[in-house]
Amino acid sequence: MLAQTHSCLVQTQPCASTSMQKHKQAQTQACANTSLLRKHKLAQTQSCANTTLHKHNPAQTPPCANTSMRKDKLAQTQACTNTSMGKHKLVQTQACANTSMGKHKHAQTQPCANTTLRKHNPAQTQACENTSMRKHKLAQTLVWANTSMRKHNPAQTQPCANTTLRKHKHAQTQACADTTLRKHKLGQTQ
Repeated sequence: MLAQTHSCLVQTQPCASTSMQKHKQAQTQACANTSLLRKHKLAQTQSCANTTLHKHNPAQTPPCANTSMRKDKLAQTQACTNTSMGKHKLVQTQACANTSMGKHKHAQTQPCANTTLRKHNPAQTQACENTSMRKHKLAQTLVWANTSMRKHNPAQTQPCANTTLRKHKHAQTQACADTTLRKHKLGQTQ
């Protein structure tokens, strides 16, 4: 079905309850209750329900529910629930729940729960729980729980528990427990 009304181009294929406003192009496939687009937006929603796109957002959301994007953002959410993105952010969330990203951040979270990223931090958390990163840090945590990194520390921690890294340190801890590295030291514990 092709309909042209008030300078709008609408292509709707097996969808129900689709509404398009002025100056928009919407492609909705196999979707229900999709509301597209206020002014000057392009939305592609496939196999999604209850997806709302706000002003000046390009959004691609395949199999997601309850995804909300605000102004000036690009969001790709796949197989996620209850993901919220704030202003001026790029968020890629896959197979995650309850992930919240703050202002001016880039977050990649894969199979993790309860991950919080603070201001100006790039964080890669894979198969981890309860990982918290503070300001100006890069943390790579693999198969870890309860790992905390302090200010200005790069940390690589693999199969270890209870490792604390202080300021201006580089620590590589493998298969260790209860390892503590103090200021201005390099420690390799195996």
